[in-house]
Amino acid sequence: MQWSTNGTTWTNITTTELNIAGIIPAANAANVTILRIRYSPTPTTAPSRSYEMQLDRRQPAPTLAMVRFDGFTETISVNDTMEHRANASASWVAVQHGQASAPVDLHPTAVSAWQVRTRGTETQFASAVLNVSIPRRLAAPNATFNVASNAITGVSTAMEFSVDGGQTWTRVAATTIPRIILGNDAVVVHVRIAATAGNAASAVRIVQVP
Repeated sequence: MQWSTNGTTWTNITTTELNIAGIIPAANAANVTILRIRYSPTPTTAPSRSYEMQLDRRQPAPTLAMVRFDGFTETISVNDTMEHRANASASWVAVQHGQASAPVDLHPTAVSAWQVRTRGTETQFASAVLNVSIPRRLAAPNATFNVASNAITGVSTAMEFSVDGGQTWTRVAATTIPRIILGNDAVVVHVRIAATAGNAASAVRIVQVP
């Protein structure tokens, strides 16, 4: 069999399926595409009459107003008509019914682009793809315990700390974390830059307080 989109140039179909992803009209295309399929000619027979089907335009991509990265929860906002994936080579993951967000993985060294689209239905192709910029995870702060000052130094009010292994976090109130607020016993303190709307919390610095 052969296929064509103009009725003049024909391409042989070499498998049992025809991947039409590359010929579906874009959302802003001026015209729809007419796909023609026919039986190939042979040395003794002419090609068959072609079967024609209309390929409608893709839906527009979701907008950045609909799909946003949330640094506090490390998710992107979505709805259950969408699907997403980590990159162009990954498989699409459908958003489940009633789900309003999807978790994303932050790259430790580089900004990444998470892909989101409205999934296809029986009557519509999947939409164009929206690339959502996911910031990299910031490096851990350079916090240390200073014996002379009896405090954790190298911190700021943009940071937070935990004394229970990261289960609960307390915002740093000044430029040090005094030993007195950590208790009298030796303790392991986790320190990180706190999350914001646009950035996730940083990697964690583990500080041993004797």
